[in-house]
Amino acid sequence: MAQVIAVAAGVVTMFQFLQGLFPSTPVQGSTSHIRIGVGLDGTFNGSTLSDSDGAVKGIRVYNEDKILIGTGKGDGVIPSGSFQDISIDQSKGKGQQPTYLQLNAGTDALCIAYITQQWPDGTQRGWSGDMGRQCNQAWAYSNIIIDDSNYKPDCTWLDQDHSNGISAAAVQIHMEYFTNTTSNYSQDPSFYCSSPVLLFEYDNYQTGAGDNFWTSKRRVKQRDTPVKRIRPRSAAMNSSIVSSTDPSHSAVKLCDSDTSYGPDFVSLSEGIFCDMATKTPWPLCSESVADNCYDWDSHTLINGAGQTVKGYTDVQEWR
Repeated sequence: MAQVIAVAAGVVTMFQFLQGLFPSTPVQGSTSHIRIGVGLDGTFNGSTLSDSDGAVKGIRVYNEDKILIGTGKGDGVIPSGSFQDISIDQSKGKGQQPTYLQLNAGTDALCIAYITQQWPDGTQRGWSGDMGRQCNQAWAYSNIIIDDSNYKPDCTWLDQDHSNGISAAAVQIHMEYFTNTTSNYSQDPSFYCSSPVLLFEYDNYQTGAGDNFWTSKRRVKQRDTPVKRIRPRSAAMNSSIVSSTDPSHSAVKLCDSDTSYGPDFVSLSEGIFCDMATKTPWPLCSESVADNCYDWDSHTLINGAGQTVKGYTDVQEWR
């Protein structure tokens, strides 16, 4: 199992990624393999969470000298809560180590909870979706377990056409920096949001545009102040809601974040509902709270101006 470095809540943290998260394909000198794990969660009562899955348009890998050594692409939509294994043809660099990875999204936004990688020699590397939140990119909670402690990372949104106000269409990751091989790794959270460690790109790469290794120029700047707090949502996203019993899934922090994006959310441990359309937190109605609250059973906001019924066609309950 690989030890993967992530930054959660502004703290550099180490996770022992579960072996089952890595591609199970055989080691081959001319091929490397990528697994893309997608949040937010899987199916519930036969439905999948609206607008949380998408396709991978393409992947490029580079060696430590930043030379393009292989390419690949996804195979259709990756369902919410699921994963897809993608083989990378390294005919341009047989047996070489693909230490840099570029991943490009399609026009359907997807939220990446984790990425794992198997090199041609069998070496394993990993990346956690927590990094999007840390680097001021659009993010959401996921319900994907990545280690033995049942830790669930955030997921990072990518969207090629930016139809939901998501800035990043693609990401370039120096995978070597996110897997601990020695005790001498950076304890500075900002290090993991800077070039050449991690770069987010507003535009996907263009076919035939050369090797196109990214530098710090022309990129989405991760440490900038976010442009928007409220992001436009599709009708499908507006009709979705998630509840979670996990104490780490704070509805208060979700509502307070400038960069969070996703369905309406209820934290049962906090007793708080977050209306993501307005980023407004409401207490859940109870015997002691009967006004200015959200009633889970009827999906109704109850306030001094009357009752507002929020109709949801997609209801997810995370345990």
